[in-house]
Amino acid sequence: MDCSLAALIACFSWSNLYIDSDVSMLDTSVPHQEWRNFESHHDGIIETGGSMVTVDDPYNPYGRLAIGYGLEFRAVTLSLEVSHISSIATNRDRGVNALSLRMRWYPFR
Repeated sequence: MDCSLAALIACFSWSNLYIDSDVSMLDTSVPHQEWRNFESHHDGIIETGGSMVTVDDPYNPYGRLAIGYGLEFRAVTLSLEVSHISSIATNRDRGVNALSLRMRWYPFR
């Protein structure tokens, strides 16, 4: 679809809507919060509790799911997408949500 920027709204088409996913291995985790229990002993008294801590343990693999909308111009593709990335290996992370504006340039198109 070849659209001018001024006619961007008029170029809406359901065929430009996409769903994207991937599985990846990260060298470090995205910092996330998780609940950790603790137990301490003082003079025969056992105290238990828990707290939220920020950790960056690499809980590989990670999965990503995104939904977006893309427009193709002559040598550039623009897309807007929302995505969620989270560890597949554990259910203790909350994952990361993102809103992304992407541009892909094809210099020889």
